[in-house]
Amino acid sequence: MAPSCSLPYYARHNAITVFYVADLSYFIGLPGGYDTLEEIAEMTTWSHIGVHLKQMANTTATPVLVTPEDSAVLTSTSTIQRVLIAQSVFEEGTNDFGAVAKVLHGHALLRDCQPDWFEPGNLSKIWVALVHNVGQDASVQHLPQAPALRKIAHKYYMDRVEELHEGMQLCQNQFRMVYSEIQELREGRLDWKLTHPDRNLPPSPVRPAQNLAPSPSMVDVKMEDVGVGA
Repeated sequence: MAPSCSLPYYARHNAITVFYVADLSYFIGLPGGYDTLEEIAEMTTWSHIGVHLKQMANTTATPVLVTPEDSAVLTSTSTIQRVLIAQSVFEEGTNDFGAVAKVLHGHALLRDCQPDWFEPGNLSKIWVALVHNVGQDASVQHLPQAPALRKIAHKYYMDRVEELHEGMQLCQNQFRMVYSEIQELREGRLDWKLTHPDRNLPPSPVRPAQNLAPSPSMVDVKMEDVGVGA
């Protein structure tokens, strides 16, 4: 049985990229495991991409191809820009970045880009960084809709899906906070913010008076206890 590799959600798509795009002949098994339904889905993904058919490596992984210049380019490029460039190169191939520029120019999601961003030379530089980022040689040329280009485009598409998922999760958390505050307002638990605007925390609740045992008084003393009428 091939060893399983367990990764947190944020790293999963990067691992899938290594197997799906680079088409490696081995993998490195790492200890871990969460024993959750998400783990089952993760292992289904490993099975789908054929990780169980790979041999386990007995050496360390080779260094990535990303250069300092590539890192700077990737930092200045948004996820949506990456996926649009990858999809455009998939349609036009790697031999004509002028055609790639025509596909991208005027795109509704790229309206904030400066005119020089659409220059073929700049798009080519970004493409080189994108290819190096998935561990491939950018000097290899591909025809339009080549399988290798499809894999690269799919990687950056999945990055965009993950980004949208994280945005949705953030919106859900904000909604829960607003909903919780509405419930507290309805129940009067935030009234102290109106009555004590200078406080950061609600005032301590007023405790009910303690029920003390009644002490005997002169009125309560029976007449016979003081010898009256004896």
